[in-house]
Amino acid sequence: MLVGDDRGIVYEYCSALLGRPVFTHDLARRDIQEELKKRAYTDFIDICKNLV
Repeated sequence: MLVGDDRGIVYEYCSALLGRPVFTHDLARRDIQEELKKRAYTDFIDICKNLV
């Protein structure tokens, strides 16, 4: 599993990105996935830059 027992951090992050609570069933929705992908893009790039 990607985050193991720390998955709550992922839900908090997703909630902050969307500005509302996010639940497990939300993450199965393609529209929510696309919105999260769009909003998390710059954070993801920053993380990748810091790994190199």
